[in-house]
Amino acid sequence: MGGLYILDPKTWKGKTFDIHEGRYPLNTNALYNICIDNDQNVWIGTYNGGINIHKEYKSVFETYTYPDNKPGGLMSVLSVSNQKSKKYWLGTDGSGVYEFDPVSKKMIEKNAYLKINSKIIKSIYEDKDQNLWLSSFNEGLYQIDLKSLHRKHYNPDSESKLQINGWNVWSITGDNDDNIWVGLLGAGINKIDKSTGKISQFLHDPKDSSSISGNGVMNLMVDDKNNIWVGTNTEGVNILNQKSESFTRLKHETANVRSISSNDIRCLFMDSRKRIWVGTESGGLNRWLGGANFKHYTTKDGLISNAVMGVQEDAKGYIWISSFKGISRLDEKNNIIYNYNFHQNSPFNINQFNMASMTSDSTMMAFGGINGLTVFYPEKLKLNKALPVVYFTDFKIFNKEAAADKMFSNTFKLNCNIDNVESIQISYSENTFSLEFISIDYSDPNSIVYEYMMQGFDNTWLKTTSDQREVTYTNLNPGKYTFSVKASNSPGIWGPEKNLIVIVNPLFWQTWWFKMLLASILLAVAYKLLKVYSENREMSLKQTVLESNESILKLTNEKLGAHQQILTLTNEKLEMEIFNKNSDLMNQTAKIAHKNEVLIDIKRILNHISESNEVNRNKMIRNLGSLVDLELEDKKNWDKFQQYFDQINQNFRTNLLLKHPNLSQNDLLMCTITHLNISNKEMAILLNLSISGIEKSRYRLKKKLKLNVDDDLNSYLRSF
Repeated sequence: MGGLYILDPKTWKGKTFDIHEGRYPLNTNALYNICIDNDQNVWIGTYNGGINIHKEYKSVFETYTYPDNKPGGLMSVLSVSNQKSKKYWLGTDGSGVYEFDPVSKKMIEKNAYLKINSKIIKSIYEDKDQNLWLSSFNEGLYQIDLKSLHRKHYNPDSESKLQINGWNVWSITGDNDDNIWVGLLGAGINKIDKSTGKISQFLHDPKDSSSISGNGVMNLMVDDKNNIWVGTNTEGVNILNQKSESFTRLKHETANVRSISSNDIRCLFMDSRKRIWVGTESGGLNRWLGGANFKHYTTKDGLISNAVMGVQEDAKGYIWISSFKGISRLDEKNNIIYNYNFHQNSPFNINQFNMASMTSDSTMMAFGGINGLTVFYPEKLKLNKALPVVYFTDFKIFNKEAAADKMFSNTFKLNCNIDNVESIQISYSENTFSLEFISIDYSDPNSIVYEYMMQGFDNTWLKTTSDQREVTYTNLNPGKYTFSVKASNSPGIWGPEKNLIVIVNPLFWQTWWFKMLLASILLAVAYKLLKVYSENREMSLKQTVLESNESILKLTNEKLGAHQQILTLTNEKLEMEIFNKNSDLMNQTAKIAHKNEVLIDIKRILNHISESNEVNRNKMIRNLGSLVDLELEDKKNWDKFQQYFDQINQNFRTNLLLKHPNLSQNDLLMCTITHLNISNKEMAILLNLSISGIEKSRYRLKKKLKLNVDDDLNSYLRSF
């Protein structure tokens, strides 16, 4: 009973597995049977030891959760740094400084050797002169000469040449000129010139936009141009140009989708192609594109978490990201992200990482987390490319299992195992059911993620984990649905969809034929009622129309009679007004004619005066004066005449002048008298002219009005 021996037929080299071998040994050496599945996993049957599985895609991640001299004590690694001796310096949260040997896999405490009492080592850095720089929480900065173990303590209370801004140093790095840069949480940046010992300070100045954006410095990095990149806890990224000593600020802008995704910076990294990567605690990973622009990678793109704590690059150019939920590998060329977590590789939850990561010259990567140090060789990592297939394992109605080939109820029976069924039909009274499914991935079964959707009910894909593989639907409406489910393995590769058609049959009164029958009956009844109603309505409308027509005719006759009366009264009133106006006009005309007769008498008297003797002459002259005085008072008669005429014949003079603007006042008077339609004799008396004078005046007027000889002057003037 010597366990299991695996022999490679190409090299004839073998490897032994037994109860004493490796991190995951056999639980017994008494083996009974061996089977290899389609995914190349080896299944081993044992005597009294159950089943052992040798996984083809077993993890190459190794996690060291406690120091060698303190077994059982979990160690949180806060910082990692290379040594010249190819070993690692580890800064821990509560256990001080350790040295890790990747060859022997041993972790040795170095607190006594370095003569430090600090237990919380936030940052650690070894420069090219073998000076170890380390910071402890709330204890400032230490410089230890690894050759002489001489040390210096930088803090706010030290003498001036060792005085820095604050006690909480969060990040340490060195630039191309061998200067040491120190990032302090809440106190900005200090630069230590090792050759002179001079310490320079860089603080936020709200009045200076070229100063650092905030004093909460979380991490520092030097790029290929010797610029200092600064990550802050809430104020984004800053780039310090050492020549001008001015900062360029890169902050998240809501209106700019290409700005950095978040201002809470947790790590900075420059890859082999001199590209800058920025990890944030809430916005995932960012790659700087130049200026203020970044390309984002978040959980929407496949990252396991948006809390990015560390970034490294392997020899093939893949970007590795540590986060709060595990490790991811970014394949930029193919735009694929593979995720790794460690449920099966450790009894502890080691998926949450701190801001501690590095890559050694031997291409080994190391990430520090809250439960130890995780190391691996990327080139040895095999991806589990087997597509995860989903199987249905159970179907329940009202939480009661529906077994195959058994009547569940009077209306439902599964003819075979639920995984082999393409569609099921259930009644409306059985529309609360559950489906259970599983995907088999023995390399890391707990990392399987499922997405499911009931097409016709769910609007989007819903996620669930390996711990919750049963989905329940209640009170589905009658209809046809398709339940789809798929799974992804630990690297994040999605397998094919598994589908099941679910038909919920309606109750009889919900069936289409019942609805059609009911609709036909209702239509027939409605048609009959509508017909009766239409006939009654038609008769009622005819009667209403007849009565309405009679009423309208009666009202029309009454209205016409009233209108006729109004017209009669109006005409009578108009005729009376015209009669009165004509009477006034004729009276005025008679007065004018009388005046003219008086004037004729005056002329006759004047002729007698010239023939009489002197005595009679004086008497006649006095009588003549009295007569003239009397008639002078009648001078307004012509004005009144014109006024009466205009009232009867409105706009006559205006319209006449518009058409014949060359008419004189005498012409207008002649037109006015002519418009009265009186004889030439009457006109002669009115105008104190002879009849022949009137005829000549009428002739000249017709000519001036451009009338023909045969045209009637009176008719023409009445047209105005």
